[in-house]
Amino acid sequence: MEIIDITKQRTRIENIGALPTAPGSLKRISQILEKPHVTLDEIGHLISADPALAARVLRMVNSAIYGFPGRIFSVSHAVMLLGLNVIKGMLLGISFFDIMQKLMDGLWEHSLGCAVIARSIAEKKGVSDPEEVAIAALIHDIGKIILIMEFPQAYEGVMKDAAERRVSVSKAEIAVFRETHAAVGMWLSQKWRFPHLISSSMRSPT
Repeated sequence: MEIIDITKQRTRIENIGALPTAPGSLKRISQILEKPHVTLDEIGHLISADPALAARVLRMVNSAIYGFPGRIFSVSHAVMLLGLNVIKGMLLGISFFDIMQKLMDGLWEHSLGCAVIARSIAEKKGVSDPEEVAIAALIHDIGKIILIMEFPQAYEGVMKDAAERRVSVSKAEIAVFRETHAAVGMWLSQKWRFPHLISSSMRSPT
């Protein structure tokens, strides 16, 4: 199997928003996230200008992840309630929704499950911002999607190798890429200036 040192291709990974295979909404979202002083008004305008994206945001914010089931009816209300950090993370998760479902069977369901459980634990522990914890769990495996998009054949080999040798996906990733999907997720979270809680959720590969 070909060895790909992705640490030498970090710039390529960080420019994921420019990939032709990325949906248009992801390109616009990545441009917004890269701005050092993006405001809630800018993000709200981006969401409102895209009916499909707005529908997904409202569906997501009214899901069990956030604890507002059926109570949020407008994008502006959602943005105001959730705040900048949570909205940024949620947009990243939503923008990868179709890619997750098409490229890795079960990953989106796994991510949603992690988000719901993480929020529940955060509430029981008295964490001040359980929504941010939920978002961190939702997007903690984004690095897997990046690797699939950029290196589809190599990552297919990784998954096959992990299954055949009965080792973790991370161990199989290191054998091929010299790094794990956790590192890839960290690179993007740092470039897009995500808060520490969300970035640190990607640090330990799963």
